[in-house]
Amino acid sequence: MAYGCMTDQLDTVREALPGCSVVAFADLSAGLVLCVSATRRPAQEVLDRLCDMANDLLNGAAAQSAVRVLHPGPDDPAVAPVDRAIAMPAGQSYLFLRSASDPVEALCCIGSTAMDLGAAETALRQTLAGIEAQT
Repeated sequence: MAYGCMTDQLDTVREALPGCSVVAFADLSAGLVLCVSATRRPAQEVLDRLCDMANDLLNGAAAQSAVRVLHPGPDDPAVAPVDRAIAMPAGQSYLFLRSASDPVEALCCIGSTAMDLGAAETALRQTLAGIEAQT
């Protein structure tokens, strides 16, 4: 997929979500943000931390802790991996959504605490499905 086309999709969803300042498409296996839409371009260090946070919340220790809490008992290989996560540090909302078709890809969103997380998840899921359909 051409990243220019993906940038247009990320711009569209970011602009449609009041309070949203960043939407990024990340490759979790590489630990890289591949494409970003932002009201102001974040420094590379911010994007690196965003991807690290996504990895921890969707794949890392935080994800494993969530799975243990939500699915107590013996390890069950049938338990699905974490497909979404929310964090709210320092007066911001972070929303991470894993791709259904390629589990190493995710959309990451940063917004204000006033951002409607339900509406954001719905809009981001639709955007992610559109990206998946083009790859």
